[in-house]
Amino acid sequence: MYIAAAKSFEEPNIPSLQSFSYLELKQTVSEQRFQNIVNGGPYRKAVSTDPTAFREQLPFYQIRPAYNGLIYLFYKCGISIGSATYLISGLSVTIAIALLYLLSASLLPMPLAHSVPAFALLFGVPKLAQLSTPDGMAFLILVTSAYFLLKQQIRLLLILLPLAICIRTDLILYTMPLMLLTLITHNHLKWHTMLTILASIVIYLFIGAYWGNPGWSTIFYFTGIEHLTHPLSQPPTLTVQQYFDVFGRQFSLELQNKALILFCIMSGYFVYFLKKNIEYNELKYTLSSPNNILFIVCISFIFVHFIAFPVAWDRFFAAPYMIGTFAFLTLIKNKFSKATFI
Repeated sequence: MYIAAAKSFEEPNIPSLQSFSYLELKQTVSEQRFQNIVNGGPYRKAVSTDPTAFREQLPFYQIRPAYNGLIYLFYKCGISIGSATYLISGLSVTIAIALLYLLSASLLPMPLAHSVPAFALLFGVPKLAQLSTPDGMAFLILVTSAYFLLKQQIRLLLILLPLAICIRTDLILYTMPLMLLTLITHNHLKWHTMLTILASIVIYLFIGAYWGNPGWSTIFYFTGIEHLTHPLSQPPTLTVQQYFDVFGRQFSLELQNKALILFCIMSGYFVYFLKKNIEYNELKYTLSSPNNILFIVCISFIFVHFIAFPVAWDRFFAAPYMIGTFAFLTLIKNKFSKATFI
């Protein structure tokens, strides 16, 4: 559907857009996968054959304008629009890994730096490069935000954060806490930060209004309960019981998620360390550490995101996992700074 979302910048006719999208898709993926996409159940068959059902799926994907815009740009430069979705993911993850390498080389002792690739594998970072979704690009922009914060390039960070919302609107759950903590810890950039917060809210509301964001309850129902062929003209009613049923089911499944469990263990240690640190220092002094800020933001993003959409897909959380882990490794380095690393 991202092919259609990108092509919709120039093609408003839904039947033509539907025909173009599936033709491009057939040329991009294997025949077996293509058949699964178009015939893999009543929902997929309806979306591939019914223009009305196809049209009602588009807003779920059009609300990623930066990602769709980049696909469209590559397409206009002569690259197959289907291939562009994979190219963006591959390039994004490659650049993000390069930034992680630079951070590791400059901020971590050798033994801890060598553990970063292992964590990347555990958190599914290489898999992001193989997806035709905006998650690779989202990974890049969050890693870049961490890079700017750790390198104290705060003005560049404030320029970057509103753009993240144009890649995936749910990233406002990451960028907003980061901006609020920046407001607290960088008083000399107070007005810059407040302007960034305002711009982020305006961008988020504009994207939802312009492309017709279906809203939280519809997205939750669509993600956790049932894929609907006509979610706009026949919006579902989400009950409290349905929410808790989905939450309970997903929570039990995530008890087997190794990446999430590992991150929770690191989070527990970090919270204990933070509590001890606050007992000896003022809160503002504790928050002055970029690593503390990053870990707090990562914890809050994963927690709030799981409450709102109780699925812990690694592609959603790969960036917070990696950034939080990097902050944790830096904490370990500082904790044992008197030790000798070989």
